[in-house]
Amino acid sequence: MRLIKIDDLDHLRLSGPFLEAGRPPFAILSHTWSKPEDELSFQDMIDSSQHQHKKGFQKIRAFCQRAKQAGYHYAWVDTVYRQDQ
Repeated sequence: MRLIKIDDLDHLRLSGPFLEAGRPPFAILSHTWSKPEDELSFQDMIDSSQHQHKKGFQKIRAFCQRAKQAGYHYAWVDTVYRQDQ
């Protein structure tokens, strides 16, 4: 499993992969999907600075901000799931 590391909200990055036994606590985003071209894919998250204009980035950024306020350092969103992991 790969998680979004919540350090700098403008430069979100993927971390992992984590095995279940060593996986840190994380927040999960339940959301309504936008058009596919508006969502951030796994590939987009590899360099999210190139995709900050997408609505999906803003949604994930706002979610990560809330998760950070709640004390989480990691987050998971299904739009950035890599199927071969």
